[in-house]
Amino acid sequence: MSKKRKVPTGKFRVWDNYHNNWVGIMGIKVRVYNGIRWDHAHTDANGNYKMSKHYATGLHYHLKFRTSDDIIINNLMFGLDAADEGLGWHSKEGYSEDFNTNSKVWMCATVNNAVYIFKRNLCPHFSIPTPNIKLHIFASNGKSKNCAGCTPMCRHMNVKLANWETFCVNFLGLQPVKAVANILAPDMMIFHNTTTRNIYSTVFHEMGHVCHYRQVGKGYWQKYAQFIIINKGYGKESDNNSGYVGVGEMWGYYFGNYACDTYYFGSTSNWYPDKYWFKPIINYQLQNVVGLQPYQVFACMTKEVTNHTSLKVALKTKYSGQGAIIENQFKNNGF
Repeated sequence: MSKKRKVPTGKFRVWDNYHNNWVGIMGIKVRVYNGIRWDHAHTDANGNYKMSKHYATGLHYHLKFRTSDDIIINNLMFGLDAADEGLGWHSKEGYSEDFNTNSKVWMCATVNNAVYIFKRNLCPHFSIPTPNIKLHIFASNGKSKNCAGCTPMCRHMNVKLANWETFCVNFLGLQPVKAVANILAPDMMIFHNTTTRNIYSTVFHEMGHVCHYRQVGKGYWQKYAQFIIINKGYGKESDNNSGYVGVGEMWGYYFGNYACDTYYFGSTSNWYPDKYWFKPIINYQLQNVVGLQPYQVFACMTKEVTNHTSLKVALKTKYSGQGAIIENQFKNNGF
């Protein structure tokens, strides 16, 4: 008598140590095989999956951190494909597992969920165009010396960036063997943090940059990334090409670390309105004093807008009825 075949189903979850509960690992690929037949499915927003094939024997299960919309997450700096976690042989009926903060899966799963939430929930909520492009994300299990994350978009730009190796070693704190040509580097790097909230806040900030990149293109982003690499950070307003960073980081801190955090967590994290020379508080005031929503500011952040002055002009032109109030917000912050 033949064995009764089953369609494998299950659930994968990760620990959220801010809300203190288990949440589904969202949108990642689950693969199964029995030595002869393969199948895969993507988890839903609750971490549930269901295969399409029936199996009569036990199966080997894998989690692969590649989403259906081409987000590839790896814990190797120059990994060519997504992280692939073998989970062993289990029942033909399915397999489920929870991953706590001490699991090597936790970092990739948490970064994955933050990207999923940003694209599926936050962009629609704020009417920001969803950045539907292929992304290679390095979710590091180690900390950086000087930053929580960065978005050089290396796989997309495909150009040599000056001082890249020095930046990787001296600023990011990576080992020299990892500091190879930037064209093989990831689009985004998220460095290890022990809290779900800080990782989400960093990812929201960096995904805000991905939205900006989609709007302005490769030439703009090369100048942006090159400035940060040469200056080992945000530099000074007087530095050549500082305006690219000023406009972009003002947006990243505001949209990622204020708007998204406030909506998702109910309060902010990593929000420094007056700390940097580019003054992220300007975008806050554009919303709360002038009444401009994030999507209205974002609409003006085109490739022609390369500094605070040109952003101010674009805003005053597009929203001319509020020109005087817009002017005041920039002027009050030194622009």
